[in-house]
Amino acid sequence: MRRQERLFGDVPRQVSMDRAFASKDNLAALKERGVVDVCFAKERGLAVADMTRSQWAYDKLRRFRAGIEAGISL
Repeated sequence: MRRQERLFGDVPRQVSMDRAFASKDNLAALKERGVVDVCFAKERGLAVADMTRSQWAYDKLRRFRAGIEAGISL
């Protein structure tokens, strides 16, 4: 994310990350930097309400990540 901030001058509004990054500390760090919606592949005890503004946004981010992973696998 620091690279994106350096290249584009701002952090992304939404991010979808692998389950390896799923932690309360990482969620807090992302929210502190200004990310509005965060989606981890597995919640690992994190509430959807804490990660995103709505279940709809969470579902959209999960589907986006699944599509990217499918493309990589292909």
